[in-house]
Amino acid sequence: MNVSDEKTEEELLSEKLTFNLKNCWETASQEERVNIAAFAEGYKEFLNEGKTEQLCFKKCVEILTQKGFTVDFTPLGAHS
Repeated sequence: MNVSDEKTEEELLSEKLTFNLKNCWETASQEERVNIAAFAEGYKEFLNEGKTEQLCFKKCVEILTQKGFTVDFTPLGAHS
């Protein structure tokens, strides 16, 4: 190893103490990448359809209903 290639004590300490966030895409398996891409496509579709707060709300209700949830729009406190 060349002297100029050696890391200083400060550089080594910095590497040890610094948090380096790793990109999950680089460490993901092929199956995980397929799942990530599918989720991203669904999220992009949601964003495209929900351009306003009202459209987002409508889309959320649609998704929840498709998943078997029931939506009750009775105002809070109205249940006696």
